[in-house]
Amino acid sequence: MSKPITKIELKLWTAQTPGAGTDGRVYLGLAGREYAVKSSGNGHDFQPAPEPHVFVFGQGANVALAEHNNPAAPWQTDFEDVALCPKFLRLAPKGDDDNWNLQRADLTVWYRESLVAGAPMHARNFSRLSNSPHLWLGVQRGLYLFF
Repeated sequence: MSKPITKIELKLWTAQTPGAGTDGRVYLGLAGREYAVKSSGNGHDFQPAPEPHVFVFGQGANVALAEHNNPAAPWQTDFEDVALCPKFLRLAPKGDDDNWNLQRADLTVWYRESLVAGAPMHARNFSRLSNSPHLWLGVQRGLYLFF
């Protein structure tokens, strides 16, 4: 391990159109594992809103079950695996008629340059759908969006 991931920030915008939200579960795939995307708050994470829903994993976590959705524990993820493994969002809909109209997804991954204490921190950004039409996800439409 040479570049430990310390924090992940995911911003998701749900389109402000009728029926755009979902009550399904959403997962982030990054560096060889999946994270459950769920806030520790009101449970309206994937409903239309003018501002993005922001999910933080690792340092400064605001997600539910943060101890199980941490890039540093129980298995320390490595930034070098970000390039080797797919980066994706996956919808697990509640049923065949549960769809989600995703407007935009921004992902920022923070990592240390090395395992040495005090090593410099770096951030890498990924974005999908920022300059394109919304994407419907669902059983009949596809469940994944890759970064």
